Amino acid sequence: MLLDEIIDYATNDSKSVSVLLRKCLILGHRLKNQRLIDWATEELNGYTSTDDLPSYRVLTVCAKGYMSGPFGSSVSNVPIPSYLLDEQHRHFATTVYLSEPLSSYEELMRSENGTFRMEWPGDLILLYQDRIKTQNGCHLAQAWQDVGKNAFAQLFDAVRNRTLKMALEIRSSIGDSDERLDDVSPQTAAMIERSVTTNIYGGVNVIASDRSHVTSSVNQGAQIITSGNEEQLHNALKNASVPDSDIAELKRAIEQDGPNNLGARVKTWIADNAPKAVIGGIRVGTAVAQSVLTAYLMQYYGLSH
Repeated sequence: MLLDEIIDYATNDSKSVSVLLRKCLILGHRLKNQRLIDWATEELNGYTSTDDLPSYRVLTVCAKGYMSGPFGSSVSNVPIPSYLLDEQHRHFATTVYLSEPLSSYEELMRSENGTFRMEWPGDLILLYQDRIKTQNGCHLAQAWQDVGKNAFAQLFDAVRNRTLKMALEIRSSIGDSDERLDDVSPQTAAMIERSVTTNIYGGVNVIASDRSHVTSSVNQGAQIITSGNEEQLHNALKNASVPDSDIAELKRAIEQDGPNNLGARVKTWIADNAPKAVIGGIRVGTAVAQSVLTAYLMQYYGLSH
């Protein structure tokens, strides 16, 4: 059974974590769980944004530098305090983001080296070479952050442990038959979504699938918006964490489109604000949020949805 294979790979340190993730990707497709698909895909292919990195891929690591000066003078392994850097660059002296595909770190683990350097970009060195210097006139020539193998081992352990907990919970709910992976009930699908959110994402309330369940719940709350009641609409949007400035933009869009028409300007506003919405304290996927905001506006216009 696929779940048994995942459990086996998660509990065996000698098995490839990349293969484990590919099995999770298959599981996500069979369960039609987009959250699991997205996570496995990003772990396999790498993360495009550091904002999306899980906590186990973010390390606290100090920076060191190599300083060179006149007459061949130099000094190495000089600690670089973060306060010497502009605010937007301070993470180079405090934090390492492991955003590469997980297979890259598996390859590093096979190396005989015990520590790996994360070099600063060349442009950053040029920016600070005259601002970071020693009393004897040595200037910054090279900077880096050292990451030990133990950090990669902890990364693999985090992936294995989270996957193991998720797989055990799913197996306890659907049993030992592979056939049950392809046709789960809505109740089981909701349990799987909670398991993925709790175990894989560490309990972060992020929902990108199960649109009908989320939209239905929010639409029930949206029924309090009576036709033309601007105050109720604004309160609903504020509860969705839409800032006052964006609500003001919506008001202008409604005025321009007309009070009885879900027009182009309002639709554009919905598309622009859906990625930022927080519904019922939950950060949902863009498609779900767009459906919810549309429901709010349809209620306001007195139209069915």
